[in-house]
Amino acid sequence: MSHMVSFVILSSFQTITDLGQSAQVIMESQKARGIETEGNLLQRAKAYIPVMGPLVLNAISSTEEKSIAMDARAFSAPVEHTFLVELPKAAVGEKILVAVFDIAFIALIAGRIYLWVL
Repeated sequence: MSHMVSFVILSSFQTITDLGQSAQVIMESQKARGIETEGNLLQRAKAYIPVMGPLVLNAISSTEEKSIAMDARAFSAPVEHTFLVELPKAAVGEKILVAVFDIAFIALIAGRIYLWVL
């Protein structure tokens, strides 16, 4: 199965659970504001109407964030995917060479500061 198809399926399931959690949070905040969310079917239907606005806006915002993140990672780019390659450890000679250049650079800066202060 292609990685795009599997992502769409997994993302759909994740979106369903995210919307359920968001609806629960919004319902609890509506309860805290004093809106009656329990009772008969008509009262619960009236309580769900104010929930739908923030829930839909949150879903649109979440979808936009996911699409921007996928675009930034070139998810649907028509090129072969690349992978991280670990660099080999530096040899002892390279480490010594870097240390010599670091010491020379620090000495150069210290010499310039010394000449500037005089």
